[in-house]
Parts: sequence; C-alpha cells; structure tokens
Amino acid sequence: MHISQPAECELCKIFLLLCNISCPSLAHFCISSISINLNTKKMKKLFLSLTFLAFALSAQAQKVNAADVPEAVKKEFKKDYPKDQDVDWKKKGTDYVAEFEAANVRHCARYSPTGTFLYIAVKIANADLPKGVHEYTAKHFPNHKITDAKKVTKANKEVSYSLEINEKELYFTDKGAFISEVKE
Repeated sequence: MHISQPAECELCKIFLLLCNISCPSLAHFCISSISINLNTKKMKKLFLSLTFLAFALSAQAQKVNAADVPEAVKKEFKKDYPKDQDVDWKKKGTDYVAEFEAANVRHCARYSPTGTFLYIAVKIANADLPKGVHEYTAKHFPNHKITDAKKVTKANKEVSYSLEINEKELYFTDKGAFISEVKE
C-alpha cells in the first residue's frame, strides 16, 4: 500500500514514511484516524511515541513463506544444513533467517539476500555461558534471571554470546567480556 496523503509538516512526513515502510496498516490508520497537530506538547509526545513504535515495528523479524525466500538463500541453507527440513523463515531487515531445530536445540541461521551465510545462533543452557558473563550479570543484574542464552558463530568463525535479561539483550565476547546492551 502506498500512502499519498498531504502531511502538515516535515515531521509528519517522516512519521508517515516510517509507518508506511514498517507497517502500512498503521500508516493507513494514522492518516485516516489521527489529525496530527504538533502545536501542543501532548501531541508532540504522541507523535514521538508513534514514531518510535513505527521504527520498532520495522526492526522486528517478519515471517515469510518459503516460496518468498530467494533461491540463493534456500540453496545455501540446504548446503549448510542438509538434514533440516522443518524450517520457519523470517525476514529481518533485508536478511533472511532460517529457524529450525537440530538435536532438539533451536537454531537461527542468518543469510544475506544473495545467499551469503552471516551467522548461526544456537540456544544454549545458562551454565554454558563463559564465566565472565555470569560475573557481569551478577554484578549488574543481581536479582534477575537470564531468560534466553545463545552462542553466535559468524561466518568468519568468530564466536560471541547473546542473552536476554530484564527486558534487555546483552552481548559478550567469546571470553565473556561485555560488548553492548540493547533494550528490547
């Protein structure tokens, strides 16, 4: 759906563009239901909130049918993981993510649109995280549990770890040194 509605100001145009990219139905709702008037603080806050919502929606992985996945991506996945037949495909940005189980463990393999393997993320037990990860989380999140831990191996064989804790995703090196934190 392409939205061609006059906007009242430059900020409105940016918001509507973001909505249209991330969620056309949200853009249609905004145009048909909301009269954006940025003259009040309340409306400015609403506008900013909706802009962040649109951006967040665009960052989420979207489920896609296998028929919509480029042949180069499916071919490379099949070469890398020939035994795995039951695959859920998602699109994250321009990349494609194959979610599947192998040996009763959840895996996520990410590929570029041209079929280049980017990384594999494998769900692991919290006990399998490096010592430095446990030390960092004990110090910075003393009363919170790790809810999801993954070992990430990039195409160049570089290993890192990601985990979810207290509505945040944390990233660590292969030795357990903290890299970054992203609020979910």
